[in-house]
Amino acid sequence: MAQLIVRNLDDAVEGNALVVETTNFKEGTAYRGANADRLRLVERFTPVAANTMEWAVTLDDPSTWTRPWTFAMHLTRGGVEVQPFEYACHEGNYGMPNMLRAARAEEQGK
Repeated sequence: MAQLIVRNLDDAVEGNALVVETTNFKEGTAYRGANADRLRLVERFTPVAANTMEWAVTLDDPSTWTRPWTFAMHLTRGGVEVQPFEYACHEGNYGMPNMLRAARAEEQGK
C-alpha cells in the first residue's frame, strides 16, 4: 500500500508555479495505455496574466513512451456562466458519446 506523504508547501512550488506530481495509478486508470505502476504525471500551474493560468502536464513512463512528453494550454477565468464541470459529473456516463454523436448529426442536418 502506498504511503501518504505530507510535504511542506515549499516543496510544491517552482518559481511562481504550483507543481503537482501524481503517481500510484490504479490499473485501468492510467493515460493512453501507460503502465499504472510506472506512470508519473507532473502538472504545473503557472499564472501568466491577471485571469490566465498556464496548465502544463508532463507524462513519463519509460515502459510506454521513449521519452517524457508535455501538453500545455492556457486556462482563462470567466464568470459563473463558464465554470467547468467537475470530471466526476461525466465519469462513467456511457450515454455521453451517443448524445454528442446525435448533436453533431443534428448540426449537420442528418
